[in-house]
Amino acid sequence: MEDCEDLLSSQLWRELTHNQSEISSPSRTSSPDLESSREQSTERGDQYCLQADIKPLISAHVEEFTTVQPSSACFDSYAPTLKRKRQRSEDNVGVDTEPSKPRERSEIPKVARQGQAHWLTSRDELRRQWDEREFGEWAGQFREQLKMCSRGHIRSQHECLLRSLHMAVADGLIRPAAFDGDDEWERSFLGWTSFQVERKHAGEFRRRIADLFERPPTDSTLNNCLRRAGFGPSALCWDQAWSGLTAFEY
Repeated sequence: MEDCEDLLSSQLWRELTHNQSEISSPSRTSSPDLESSREQSTERGDQYCLQADIKPLISAHVEEFTTVQPSSACFDSYAPTLKRKRQRSEDNVGVDTEPSKPRERSEIPKVARQGQAHWLTSRDELRRQWDEREFGEWAGQFREQLKMCSRGHIRSQHECLLRSLHMAVADGLIRPAAFDGDDEWERSFLGWTSFQVERKHAGEFRRRIADLFERPPTDSTLNNCLRRAGFGPSALCWDQAWSGLTAFEY
């Protein structure tokens, strides 16, 4: 603060003395040394008086510029937000805002066990139906695929799908492509690389896949049943593949 006051005092004094020197002129001539001595004496006296007079003014200006005055606009801009927060607080008085409790941990294994029990039951029923069918020229390849299933410890859902595909071939619902004898999943689904639905039997084939589930499945669930086995429509349209217009490919 004192440095600011001294700086402003020096600036104001220089401006005032400069203007005074331009306006006033000596009334008589004198020797240079005497004139210089008189001017220095006058300058020191005037400067002392001027500093004494303007120092309170400088202090007032410095205090004004160094004091931050809060603007009412800042509070006005936050007023709507504060009002909304206050309103929400008032509206939530007496309301239970605790989060909903998650499902009990004991319920999750229960649902999983029910699903496993369903697929085990379906697998046993399809095994019985499979043994009653005649597969003709496909019999040897289908038995080999079931051996792949046993060696790979394939889960019941995939075994149900495999046996359903076998019986769909035997009943003329689908046409399989050439089988791959390798049991590597990177190349095929237990030997299946592709198949196409017979258009006149598209509804029956879709119904058989849907009957694998415990309750009527959605279209997405049906698609996921084949997708989890690695199959997808060749034309990127599931409806066309289900209707027999395009093939399902691994």
